[in-house]
Amino acid sequence: MKGAPSLRTIVDLDCPALTSRGEARCDYVAFFERSGADWIVALELKSGSFRGGAVAQQLQGGANFAESLSARGHFVPVLAYGSGVRREWLRSLRKRRVVYRGRRHQIVLIRCGQAIWAAL
Repeated sequence: MKGAPSLRTIVDLDCPALTSRGEARCDYVAFFERSGADWIVALELKSGSFRGGAVAQQLQGGANFAESLSARGHFVPVLAYGSGVRREWLRSLRKRRVVYRGRRHQIVLIRCGQAIWAAL
């Protein structure tokens, strides 16, 4: 993960050993420590078309996973997207929120290949 600190744990939520009870999940949940602060990043990767509602549900699934671990820290839901993405898709996604520990968080958008800290 480009630009991520060296101290990290990254969980691949597509791993078959992790059951999701039919819940949509994002691709990864990453746990970082930087400058004494803990960060939790729900990360969805999209290279082509997507629907804002589906991406928000996947990121919410990642938030629910992190919350089930009783993880504490600064939470950020991130969509890393590639080329061919329409502006209206991005605008609709910016209106969506992901709930973590009772707080609503706006989805942060970054381009694929951009450093993860650009989202934070």
